[in-house]
Amino acid sequence: MTTTLVEQIEEMRIRMHEESRREQHLVHALGLALKRADEKLLEAVRSVAAEHESRREGIIQELHALATRMGTLPVSQRRAALPEDAPLNLRSDEASRPISRTGDWRKAMANLPDVLAN
Repeated sequence: MTTTLVEQIEEMRIRMHEESRREQHLVHALGLALKRADEKLLEAVRSVAAEHESRREGIIQELHALATRMGTLPVSQRRAALPEDAPLNLRSDEASRPISRTGDWRKAMANLPDVLAN
């Protein structure tokens, strides 16, 4: 059977149309697969970011705790009982003189030049 040129062109057009539809389906399927992969990647990135933020908050809390403890000495279980009026003996280079634990800060400020001179 001989087919005419018009029939052959029509058959070619139909095959091209079918091939075009198959490729469109493949491209659509690829697009969906890429979208799913992007969503999984985005979920993983968000998860890593949340874990990082959690660790960061923990570190910041530790730093705050360290900052509050800096400059303080650990509290002993047994505190040394000193009477309020017990004098503290501080030693300077020249002499030793008792200093009372209680007193008026105004008097201490007035005596400051004397203390510094010694």
